[in-house]
Order: sequence, then structure tokens, then C-alpha cells
Amino acid sequence: MKHCTRCQTEKPRDQFYKSKANKDGLQTWCKSCTKQTQSESRKENPDKHSKWSKDSYYKNHAKSKKRVRHNTTKWAKENPELYALHKFRSKLKKYGLTEESYNALVSKQNNCCAICGTNPMAIGEELSIDHCHETGKVRGLLCRPCNLGIGNLKDSLELVLKAANYLRRSSE
Repeated sequence: MKHCTRCQTEKPRDQFYKSKANKDGLQTWCKSCTKQTQSESRKENPDKHSKWSKDSYYKNHAKSKKRVRHNTTKWAKENPELYALHKFRSKLKKYGLTEESYNALVSKQNNCCAICGTNPMAIGEELSIDHCHETGKVRGLLCRPCNLGIGNLKDSLELVLKAANYLRRSSE
């Protein structure tokens, strides 16, 4: 048990945050008093708190993120084949596919885009995994231009039809 100097109550030791500055290794205020004081301080001085948060973030996190990003980039440049494999497997995992199911889709589509029929693999590019943004369900494999095209049209059949009508009118 420990005595909170703010609310003047005895509480279990797990109700206090750690503090290396104090002999017993715990802060003098309990967790609920500390949270209440911080909340009041934020309400009274929102600009001060906002500035402190940003300063703290850049001081403590920005450098480590930059270091991690630098090390990852360095590793990727030194190991291009492994990095490409890692990216590919991450993409498969994101869409719930295995390498076998991906290869089955590639075979089913004869290594070609499901829309235009080109084979980007022939020039060293891979097929993009097309999926429904609402359900996450994989629809097929597309070349990059076709995937970007339907993505820019927001996967909307209505917009695709409007685009087709526009192209039809402008070519007459």
C-alpha cells in the first residue's frame, strides 16, 4: 500500500506510475490523480500542450523512424531480390492469398491482365492484385495501367460506363 499525496488515500502500489526519481520507485500521486491533473492542464493550456507534444515527438521518435527508414532502404539496396520477395509476400498476406493461389490466378489468366490482355511479366513487371475496396475480395490480376484506371474511377461501374460513353461520343 502507498499513500497518495494529492487525494490523501491509501492505494495498492499498482495504482501508481513508476518514477526513478523517488526512493520507492513510484510517483507520489496515484494514477487517477495524475490523469485528472493532466486532463485539466490540457484543457487550461491547449496550445502549450500541443507544442509540448510536437516537440516531444520530434525529439524522441522522428530520429528513430528516420534511422529505421535509412537502415531498411540500405538493406533493400543491398538485397534487391530478397526485398522484392518480401514486398511480394507482404502483398499476398495483405490480400489473404498464398503463393499457390496467386500462381493459380496467374495460370488461369495465362499471365495476362484480366482487362486488356497484355502480359506485363514479359517486360519484367508483375500483375497487380485487384480487389474490391468494400469487401476486400480479390477479383483478379491486372496490369498497372488497368488497375490504376479502375482505381481512379473509384471502382464504380457507373463511372466506367460514363467513361465508355464519353470515349464513344468523342470518337464519332
